[in-house]
Amino acid sequence: DNAADGVVVPPPPSNASSDRDHPRPAFQGGTVSLNAAFFSTVLLVSRIKSNATSYLFVSSVVTLFAFYPASRHNIAGSYP
Repeated sequence: DNAADGVVVPPPPSNASSDRDHPRPAFQGGTVSLNAAFFSTVLLVSRIKSNATSYLFVSSVVTLFAFYPASRHNIAGSYP
């Protein structure tokens, strides 16, 4: 057996749990990537002449990068 060789193999679980028993945790991190996204947004907005266009661009980027991970997690939890 493997125990004689010094290798211990744990037994398989008696009843396998599904993803519904252990849902995925929400995305909590990403500070560096979020900062990089906002930095690149500021660089791109600095090239735009119109204030209204700049405002719309920054607003859409904030919505995309700040709120998308949480909403994606909620959708993934609702529809397995």
